[in-house]
Amino acid sequence: MTSKFNKVPTQLESAVPAKTPVHVRSYGQWSGVVTKDTVTNGSCGPLILTFTPEESRTYQVDFGWNGTASCSSNVFDITDAGNRKSVPAERGYCP
Repeated sequence: MTSKFNKVPTQLESAVPAKTPVHVRSYGQWSGVVTKDTVTNGSCGPLILTFTPEESRTYQVDFGWNGTASCSSNVFDITDAGNRKSVPAERGYCP
């Protein structure tokens, strides 16, 4: 999905302090017309990730749809753009 469809930016930037845990919550909703009389919809999340950034590093949190039944979120270190690395993150849940 793109911002054209869901009316939110496809990328958000934020400066966070190093060595302090960061909590990222993501979720999405979708809807679509299957036929002129049938509208489908669904949602995914919230997905909660917690990671601790290191000093002088740049991170990216990806949110993606896995078809229409589920979604996923992952953290990457993108300091070296040509060498994107997965970052361990704790998965949390809303009470």
